[in-house]
Amino acid sequence: MKKTITLSLLFAGILTTPMYAQGNLFTPADCDSNGWLWFDTQEKIDKYVGDATSDKLILSIPTLYQEEVEPDVFESLSNTISSTVVGVGTDGNFPGVDSTGTAVGTDAKTGAIVLAPANPYTSFNGGSILLHMPSCYSLSVFLSAEVGIRPALKGGLGELEFVDLANVKIYIWTAYHSAGQCTWEVQDFENTSSFKLNQEEAVTAQILNGNTSKAEMYVHGIKAQVYGEGAGVISVQNNADNINLAQTGHFFSLSRKADVNVYDISGKKVFSTYDEAFDLSGLSHGLYFIQVIDNKTISTQKVMIP
Repeated sequence: MKKTITLSLLFAGILTTPMYAQGNLFTPADCDSNGWLWFDTQEKIDKYVGDATSDKLILSIPTLYQEEVEPDVFESLSNTISSTVVGVGTDGNFPGVDSTGTAVGTDAKTGAIVLAPANPYTSFNGGSILLHMPSCYSLSVFLSAEVGIRPALKGGLGELEFVDLANVKIYIWTAYHSAGQCTWEVQDFENTSSFKLNQEEAVTAQILNGNTSKAEMYVHGIKAQVYGEGAGVISVQNNADNINLAQTGHFFSLSRKADVNVYDISGKKVFSTYDEAFDLSGLSHGLYFIQVIDNKTISTQKVMIP
């Protein structure tokens, strides 16, 4: 028997610049209500993260140095990407108990791209992630580490390889943040060549682990906004059977492909598709019902088309 679930959209205002609104680089339905993409499910990891030769939005780049793993055998250290790996809490500890039996690391996040450590004798050659963005309004990463957090940012105009990127911001003498968790916003850093990521054209950004103490750095989430359509309104579901639905004006997105039927208030079907995203700009202003059918789940949402 199919079950029917009503999705609830949380309406929020669209933030704008004088000419543009913020649009999410990732499918809005995969993000939380603040626009963050968290690596807490394998489905999202498979969808967005790949190796350096893939066509994914986030590329995982191994360390830029080679370590002797056995006599005369050298390898670059690779990142670990997992929806079940657990990072560090705000107190700088992995989950567990201390010597007094007190719980520590209780707010540690699960799911991350774990950036491999840098060479302890040099800096900023650890594991990294690379993002090719059509433009960049803002870019933030949520990090955790058990030592002082020393991230590095490289970037450049256009769709570039990591070897062609220039330093934008690095932390050499002091850490950006002590052991624990932090949000690092990088779009407005400017290097000596007056380059910064906040551009209305294509840019490439690279976030590196610069820790020289052989400590891994956990990237738990990314918030990436581009110049374009509004950031959208997110429906967050706790039931694994549900599909999240997000609305940005006439544009709608789902967290995965599904059959979609749209009905007007008289019950007449006015649109149907099987897709992850669809545009209802062809419909007149008014109230509609969006029905999403996925396996044995039917979800219906009442929406207003502007």
